[in-house]
Amino acid sequence: MEDPFFALLCLLSARSSSNSLEKEKEKEKEKEKEKTKEETEFITIHRNK
Repeated sequence: MEDPFFALLCLLSARSSSNSLEKEKEKEKEKEKEKTKEETEFITIHRNK
């Protein structure tokens, strides 16, 4: 018979790795937004000169 605590541990472990994957994706989106913002500011500054 399977140990219920082991099953719960596996479930929580899978869930936390899923959450960290989501957080990683969110960080990537933020980096992309920041990069786009910087590029836009750079273009605007040079266009106004």
